[in-house]
Amino acid sequence: MMKSLKKTAGKPATVLVYGLIILALTTSPAMAQTGAAVQLQLVEETTGQIKVDVVAENVTDLYGAEIRLAFDPAVLAVQDADPDRADVQIQPGDLLPLAQGFPVANNVDETKGTVAYAVTLLNPALPVTGSGTLASLTFEILQPQSTEIRFEKAKLIAANLQEIPAETTSLPIGGPPGQNSDPTASTELKSAQPPPQIEFLRWGAIISLMVLAGLGSLVFFSVGLLNVARTQHRRWLSSRTVDQPSIVPGATVLSPRPRRPDRPAEPRTVRSRPER
Repeated sequence: MMKSLKKTAGKPATVLVYGLIILALTTSPAMAQTGAAVQLQLVEETTGQIKVDVVAENVTDLYGAEIRLAFDPAVLAVQDADPDRADVQIQPGDLLPLAQGFPVANNVDETKGTVAYAVTLLNPALPVTGSGTLASLTFEILQPQSTEIRFEKAKLIAANLQEIPAETTSLPIGGPPGQNSDPTASTELKSAQPPPQIEFLRWGAIISLMVLAGLGSLVFFSVGLLNVARTQHRRWLSSRTVDQPSIVPGATVLSPRPRRPDRPAEPRTVRSRPER
């Protein structure tokens, strides 16, 4: 009986368990990256100007990026990297080269003090792994006072279209000369966690598969038990029909007459004839 149950219920349950293992092993590699970061680095400082690079570090399978920066337009002004085009733009970096991709957005709002830049690679370009510059900006210092360039958005996209979680680093500007020579020493680190929607869907899928595995095992176990009970019932019926005589439909069944018990033979008297 146990062998029948194992044959019936073991294989589907094993398949469901393997499905859970495959789901855990094939979780997006972008979700597993923990050392990725997007930083603002001060690379050059002259009288009245500063040059800042947007740098992505320790990324794996990077295929696109979307950056949005904010600054105080009363203190800083972005210099146009391409005066031949309309509006103010920044300089694209070499980590995601435009020769192998497409600039989705590149504009500066001087009134609001925002910078929007987005770029993606195109097929057959291969994804990028490592560190490099996403974009470069040159600011003109309008007023010698302390301010900050900060991230409003920093989104890194992997080749499988999953978001790569990354830390962001803002950059303080101003103060005594030489204060900005080592921007990483005074930057404020903000930890970026994986998107909550993706994490919720992932755990929801895992829990659903676990529930389905339990229900599937219960159903197949019940079906196996029912099949075993049905087989035993058929064997019981077969054993009963073997001992019974076959009956022709429509025939009258007569019970056999009981046999009379044997009676002992009575002694016979032999008479002799008289002699003549």
